[in-house]
Amino acid sequence: SAAKGFYDAISKYSNGSLKYWLASRDDFTYIYVIPVENYAGIDKVDNTFAEMSKAMGKEPMEATMKKFDGTFTTHRDFMVTYRADLSYMPDFPAENTFRHWDYYYLNPDKESEAMAIAKDWKALFEKKKIPSGYRFNIANIGLEPTFIVVFSGKDAASFYTERQEINKMLGDEGAALMQRTRAAITRIDHKDGKIHPDLSFNPATTTKK
Repeated sequence: SAAKGFYDAISKYSNGSLKYWLASRDDFTYIYVIPVENYAGIDKVDNTFAEMSKAMGKEPMEATMKKFDGTFTTHRDFMVTYRADLSYMPDFPAENTFRHWDYYYLNPDKESEAMAIAKDWKALFEKKKIPSGYRFNIANIGLEPTFIVVFSGKDAASFYTERQEINKMLGDEGAALMQRTRAAITRIDHKDGKIHPDLSFNPATTTKK
């Protein structure tokens, strides 16, 4: 497959300088997550691909990328910023490959209020000692103002069962906070999917994405 060919090329010719995780959603969207430390990291990614092309040869590199032709109808690049200070991470097991994404599209007039609410969510999860965590990301370049909250699970069934228990633990305080959340956003999208460890390349193995 195209994804396997890309993985083989990266693992053989990138010299470990490019790491990525491959995720897929149930709506047939595939997401390549490439971590960068800052905006300059984008140039490093481009340079890595240039060096790979030299190492494996222009034609083999083009052949590798050409395998993706016809496999998608749209493509876009975007950046999100991971916020450890707004994430709640008591447990995010590497073996949990199921992913659930909540996309909160912000009301531009209420971004400051939305940030305060995000802090309150983390505080509530800590107060209630919720056993499972979430990663909090903020859309940066290429997306409208959005909070992207990522949860993990063993599979969809166990995730949704656990989510029901979490909602019970959050109780009335959680319900009230959700009302505040809805007042600060324009809409919410929910997506399910999974991480593909076998098609992701990270020498320091982790699936905390």
